[in-house]
Amino acid sequence: MGPPEGLPFEVGGVLGRGGMGEVRTAHDPRLGRDVAIKMVAPGDATNAARLAREAVITARLEHPAIIPVYAAGRDPTGRPWYAMRRFDGQSLDVAIAAAPSLAARLRLVKHVLDTSEAVAYAHDQGVLHRDLKPANVVTGRFGETLLADWGLACSLDEGAAGGA
Repeated sequence: MGPPEGLPFEVGGVLGRGGMGEVRTAHDPRLGRDVAIKMVAPGDATNAARLAREAVITARLEHPAIIPVYAAGRDPTGRPWYAMRRFDGQSLDVAIAAAPSLAARLRLVKHVLDTSEAVAYAHDQGVLHRDLKPANVVTGRFGETLLADWGLACSLDEGAAGGA
């Protein structure tokens, strides 16, 4: 899947791929900042609907430990995308595996607590993450924590009604 045409960003290389699509680097020339853009493969209607929903749900969650959404839209072919903060760090599962000692692992507890606060906030806003795992928690080099990948999230009303 190549970079989309007609977006207000200069789209670059792939940062990662997942079950729903891919995340690419991008530059916002209007504001002079780097971002990340998440998109699905062309012609994937099921995942396109999920991605559009993910953008709306994630954008509702204004919390320091939840990845912020900057913009969302559709490319000229109708494929949804959303731009979010570009965050350089490592996932918590990688950080745990690299921790050489008990003391190093104990220093990672802060990220677990930050994630717990983000989840509590999301629940207070009526949102369930539904894919909470160390691979979806990103730790930054300045001690920050971000809970990412809200692709399986749903509102509590949807979850209570037996939503997928």
